[in-house]
Amino acid sequence: MHTFSRLSLSGALLALFLLAGAPADAAECTEDNLHGCWRTLSGPNYSQVAVGATPSGVGIACAVTVTQQFSWGGVLHCFAPVGTSGAVIRGRGGEEAQNPGPFSSSDESKRIVSLAIRPVVPGPLTHIYALRSDGQLFVAAVLTWPYAEGADPRIYFSADNLPLAGIREIAWAPGTGLVATTHSNQRFVRNGSGWSLMSGTALLLAGNNDSSGHAFFVSGTRGPTTLLGNFVANWSVPFLPGLLPSAAGSFGRGKPLTVGADRAYALLPGSCSGGSALTPCIFRAGINIWNHSWGSWNYFPTADFSGIQGTTMPWTIQDGSKMRGVPGELWVIGGGQHLKFWAP
Repeated sequence: MHTFSRLSLSGALLALFLLAGAPADAAECTEDNLHGCWRTLSGPNYSQVAVGATPSGVGIACAVTVTQQFSWGGVLHCFAPVGTSGAVIRGRGGEEAQNPGPFSSSDESKRIVSLAIRPVVPGPLTHIYALRSDGQLFVAAVLTWPYAEGADPRIYFSADNLPLAGIREIAWAPGTGLVATTHSNQRFVRNGSGWSLMSGTALLLAGNNDSSGHAFFVSGTRGPTTLLGNFVANWSVPFLPGLLPSAAGSFGRGKPLTVGADRAYALLPGSCSGGSALTPCIFRAGINIWNHSWGSWNYFPTADFSGIQGTTMPWTIQDGSKMRGVPGELWVIGGGQHLKFWAP
């Protein structure tokens, strides 16, 4: 009888502990078919990442390498999905494909600072846009993805035929197009004939790779909150209950805000309630299709980074649902430039 009572009490206490939000150490994905873990990708460190899919729905994630403080931004690695929690490099651009070419890790004016991936519907091409640090825009056309193991992995970039002076950042949003901000905080959208100036200012962009066409922009801050806008004018966005980390990092533009097909994510350092010092402060909002608005932002719990390689907080986050067609996959780059993703 006493044993049963103790077990019941222990079970009740355990249930209360879990309901209270017990801190959880992160599981490291140790192979390619796991769920509920962080996967750290081996290889060099990275500064930028963009995640998308081809017109046929095959996932592609491209990231820009960092080898040391004064050598970065000249090489692009593109990953293909493997299983539920794996990814493998199948494409290589920049100096690993064209040397000399348009990008250089050692030249401050020729580093890749922003990326966007566009599926050219109905296909079969996928365009990868790369913004160089001098403001020039380049594009690569990928015909068949993923490249087979052992095949030529090179991805070739050429100057885009519709340049725009003073670009600071780019993003892609189907139905809207390629969007850009300038160093004077103007926002532009590109159609078939050129760039069109939109009203209002934008400090940061977040696009997606889904037919919904949603793209966010940061219009400013008000006290401890961040004000957001949506390129789809009739879908309002609530303000963020915190401040985003600075988008201007040592290695190009960070992406602390991202939009998916039916949800958006934001990094809000210091806003986690009850989390450990290594808990990624990720907040999530979903679409309310009934009133054409985004719902409120709420803390999105993944396990923390304890015991995971590169335990500094992420400063770039990208919705990764297109990589495998699974909602909830997230790609991040931490302050240590470690590239990892959450396998839901």
